[in-house]
Amino acid sequence: MLTLVIILILLLVGVLVPKNSKISILGWSYLGWLSVTAPTEYLTSDYNAYRSAYFDPLSFQGVFEKGYTWLETIGYYFGLSFDQFRAVFAGIVVLSMYLAVSRFTKNHALFLSLYIMTFYSQDLIQMRSQFMMSLVLVAYSCLVGENHKKARLIIAVAIIMIAAQIHSSGYIFIIGILIYMGSKYIETIAKLSLIISVVLSLIISVVFKSSIFIYIINILGRLTDRVEVLNDKLLVLFTDGTAFSLKIWYFIPLLLAWVIIVSMIYRGNVDKLKFGDNQKYKVLLSGVLVGFLGYSLLSIAPDYSRIFRHGMVFFLILLSAYIERNKNIFSIRVHLSLIILMIPFVYFSFHSTSITWGPVAKQSPPYLLKIVQDK
Repeated sequence: MLTLVIILILLLVGVLVPKNSKISILGWSYLGWLSVTAPTEYLTSDYNAYRSAYFDPLSFQGVFEKGYTWLETIGYYFGLSFDQFRAVFAGIVVLSMYLAVSRFTKNHALFLSLYIMTFYSQDLIQMRSQFMMSLVLVAYSCLVGENHKKARLIIAVAIIMIAAQIHSSGYIFIIGILIYMGSKYIETIAKLSLIISVVLSLIISVVFKSSIFIYIINILGRLTDRVEVLNDKLLVLFTDGTAFSLKIWYFIPLLLAWVIIVSMIYRGNVDKLKFGDNQKYKVLLSGVLVGFLGYSLLSIAPDYSRIFRHGMVFFLILLSAYIERNKNIFSIRVHLSLIILMIPFVYFSFHSTSITWGPVAKQSPPYLLKIVQDK
């Protein structure tokens, strides 16, 4: 139950003392400890696959991206056990997230409390995807700054390309960079994002079975050196898409996030949101919109729920930054609605990501969060 107590403390600090980056270093330390010491028997089949590949890379050649295989090779070369390798891997993830979040907001406590309650456990299980996400956050944070904008853009794209060598879904976040480049219209896109996501989801559910989609999958397979794996998924998972009931579970937190974002926009212009130069606001919103695209991609396969999760991490940072910068921090009118909306957002986000991966995954998040104890 220690994690629950820490979550509540972080939540209170995040609301009452929104500039808490120095205090929250303890929260980041706890997240790192929780990540490194997570009981491996509850990390589901992903852990077993990664461990097997670590000691027998030839048998798993082409299963994982080259970047991840290269990191495993380095770890094995230096004599690390797989658990030690995973611990270093998890530590880098937490450090990368800390550096990225620091570029956007000082309200680390609120972000940590919301992230741990929603997507953290499932991210930890899917360690390659989480590593990719942490690098993408760093990439987007590199966009923040008034000088050398072209150089910042190149660096951000380069980091995303590196992240995609750990997990190929990282390529999708290039779309967020393109959205940011046209950020003059980003609020209009945000207002229409819910409708766009639903319509695109319906279109994809028809188009992905076509020969054009198969051709695209083969191109991506060649880029990531995962032709056989992607083709297998095309035949097994991608031909079925995602159950309508599961789409509904994901639609609820998507709708809540959209309502919160639109309410921020309609409360006034970006200056009134107290985001200063407005740049951080637009960068974060670009990442959130990729998460909306992730919902549409659920029509292809449940695997793409990770894109939704990672996009919503940007949303959690955006919300934390908004709370930090809004001077009406104790205004009931301003924040009561956010609190009311975030309660079901937390619940449905946690629940939807848990039910996606079956009964084994359902057991792991409560255990990793110490809600239940080992018998």
